[in-house]
Amino acid sequence: MPLDALFLNSLSAQLSHIAVGARVDKIQMPSRDDVVLLVRTQSRGNLRLLISIGTAPRVNFTNASYENPAQPPMFCMLLRKHLSGARLVSLTQPPMERLLMMEFDCRDELGRPCMRKLIVEMVPRRANIILVDDEGVIIDCLHRVDMEMSRRQVLPGLFYRLPPAPDKPDPLTCPEDEIRRLLDGAESLDRPDKVILDCFMGLSPAVCAELSWLSLQRRVPLADIVCELRRLPCEGYITKSEAAASDFSVIPLTCRGGESFKYDDLSELLETFYGEKTRRERTKNASRDIHRAVKNARDRASKRLEARKIEIVDAANREHLRVYGDIITSNIHRMGRGQNKLVAENYYEDECPEIEIPLDALLSPQQNAAKYYKEYTRRKTAEKYLTKLMQEDAATIDYLDSVLDELDRASGDSELAEIRTELKEAGIIKTGAASKKEARPKPQKPLVFTSPNGFEVMVGKNNRQNDQLTFKTASRGDLWFHTQKIHGSHVVLFTRGAVVPDEDIEYAAALAAGHSQAAESSNVPVDCALIKNVKKPAGSRAGFVIYDNFKTYFVDPIK
Repeated sequence: MPLDALFLNSLSAQLSHIAVGARVDKIQMPSRDDVVLLVRTQSRGNLRLLISIGTAPRVNFTNASYENPAQPPMFCMLLRKHLSGARLVSLTQPPMERLLMMEFDCRDELGRPCMRKLIVEMVPRRANIILVDDEGVIIDCLHRVDMEMSRRQVLPGLFYRLPPAPDKPDPLTCPEDEIRRLLDGAESLDRPDKVILDCFMGLSPAVCAELSWLSLQRRVPLADIVCELRRLPCEGYITKSEAAASDFSVIPLTCRGGESFKYDDLSELLETFYGEKTRRERTKNASRDIHRAVKNARDRASKRLEARKIEIVDAANREHLRVYGDIITSNIHRMGRGQNKLVAENYYEDECPEIEIPLDALLSPQQNAAKYYKEYTRRKTAEKYLTKLMQEDAATIDYLDSVLDELDRASGDSELAEIRTELKEAGIIKTGAASKKEARPKPQKPLVFTSPNGFEVMVGKNNRQNDQLTFKTASRGDLWFHTQKIHGSHVVLFTRGAVVPDEDIEYAAALAAGHSQAAESSNVPVDCALIKNVKKPAGSRAGFVIYDNFKTYFVDPIK
């Protein structure tokens, strides 16, 4: 459900209470649709204010950390120029509009005091972030809108105009007698929720359906329920159905069933509802080209493997060629040039039955025999090399499956950069002349956890980190974990020479299951071995190991 104007009314009040008076310390733009303002507030210290106009337009405080791209976008540089060090003096919402206006007290290039407005329009598919000067002229915007795109132009140099408002009253300020007049007799209609939606601005269909249902349940006029909206406390609810977040609003949306969970902090509500989902979507979009390259390489390896399976069956079917050569050689004295077949006794079988051997009439008997011996030798040699090539193809497919698992679990641009570098080194992604000059990505640290009894546990996030963690960071006496015959992360429990309780071992095993392809399963087999029993074969791909003297635990995954 998109954020509606009724919810934004409460959200703006909360944000204004916290953020007004805050100083802008830093400005980030982690993706093309997200701006993060690092602000210093008087009441709550340093906070991150997320402004997102992507698939889920919203403005809220967030605890999530965001990575800066290597090259900041131009719009980010513009915001830094005008808003760095600025003080937020007001945060307002035009009546029942999905729009927030943030007014900043700042200084221009000459150090003179001036005002700037950052306007966030949150209508899906038309969302935008617009920077306006103190005369109302647009300095620039994230998405420029010209006449070909819309009648309402949003371009640098034009005066900013609010989106056209619907010709409907605001339910929060409309007189009660007017509300009663508009909704007179609506309860008797088939769709009273549609009447509310048609009569008032700023209400979503889900809220209108809930108001209609409350009127029916309480047996009170619909106008009384609508009038209660202006007395709502500043809180929100997420309604969950079948263990998944489905809707949110400033009132519990119970008419469709499910359970509602109350949030006093509306920023926390939005982070709970959207945060992880949108981060995953953003990473998935950023990894699309890598995912496509890996999948194409895997498909090619699979086709090669299938073709070689057919070839090796043909190569294994070769013994009759040697027999033909031997029989021709032993019967050369009976043969002459120009024969197209030889009928002779097959002395390789009991009772020596007659056998018919095809011949090339253009070749001599000796040349026909040599032809069969040569084909026999070719197939014998092919079987030897095909077996080796098939093993390499199977190892490549297994490696690429592990990379696809890494991409599914990647959570940021730095992890994607590491995976991209790994694939370039493996030859999966071709390195052009321009990319050879690219700076090597800064190595990222593994995930760090603490077991119930205080032991440190590290989890690799990709194959390169797995190798580094297992063979560089860990000691011979530490414990190593990996899901059995399932792609996943290397997990190391650092023992520091102490005896590790079973509770901590099972905790590390559960982390290994949670950071694998079996993360959504239960009773997952996880192997545990000492680091000294884990080896990396020479020439093997990143992340590939062999191990022995291990114990298997069956655990439920945790993350």
